[in-house]
Amino acid sequence: SVTGLIDYEAFRGGASTEPAPEQDVPEDGIVQLDAPSAARMLEQEAPPLLVDVRTDMEWQIARIAGAKLIPLQEFGERWRELDGLQDKPIILQCHHGMRSYQAAMFLREKGFSTLYNLVGGIDAWAAQVDPEVARY
Repeated sequence: SVTGLIDYEAFRGGASTEPAPEQDVPEDGIVQLDAPSAARMLEQEAPPLLVDVRTDMEWQIARIAGAKLIPLQEFGERWRELDGLQDKPIILQCHHGMRSYQAAMFLREKGFSTLYNLVGGIDAWAAQVDPEVARY
């Protein structure tokens, strides 16, 4: 397990009633989420919105089913497509997790409260969750 990542089941109160320090939301408000935890969240009855911030060309190569594409280059203009979801959970993803973190920080500044960054991005998803997703 990568240091700083949370176990989603433990985070939402699955295992223990006493929250461990690593389950706290970080100071920047962006929870760093590993791919298996993201997959479990997306399988829930009311899953979070998954926002892909990669380019359209990357989207054509590989994508996670159900994701909404808003390329980071267009985020400044298009973030309002998420308006009304400020209190809903949103997972952001890109290729490896850097652009999605930038998008998450942007949304945090716009008042979004429940943000997750998919650490390792779609590459980690392909390696750890769905080998059918192309790696590039």
